[in-house]
Amino acid sequence: MNYKKILVNVKQELVLLRSSDDLNAVISTEATDVPKVEINKLSWNIPHISVGISQELALTKLIDRNVDIILGFRSWELVEFPELTETNRHNWPVKTTTKLETPRHIIVAFQTSRRNNVSKDMSKFDHCNIRNIKVFLNSERYP
Repeated sequence: MNYKKILVNVKQELVLLRSSDDLNAVISTEATDVPKVEINKLSWNIPHISVGISQELALTKLIDRNVDIILGFRSWELVEFPELTETNRHNWPVKTTTKLETPRHIIVAFQTSRRNNVSKDMSKFDHCNIRNIKVFLNSERYP
């Protein structure tokens, strides 16, 4: 859910974590290449709104009332299982969270022999002939 209202005097933060190497960020035909990705500039565009005097007065009154504003946030987390066993059944418990941070979505994807292999495309996923999968998310079973 995107928050569409004005935020006044609120610190916003964007945290980007980078891997120690760039092997999974590029594709090369030469397997001996050691790639290096360099980020020279990164932009995060956040609209800045200037309001008229009457709206500024209304915002000031709202701030003076010290009313809590409920503001949801998004948090994406990647949880990997590095190696699945060669069985036809596997249970994978993933950590639980507090009610406030209850996950609402889950994405399941499979890759084989792509990690740290510069000649393989990490943006592609493999079918792996999966015939059935069940997910229990927030005490609900899917499908």
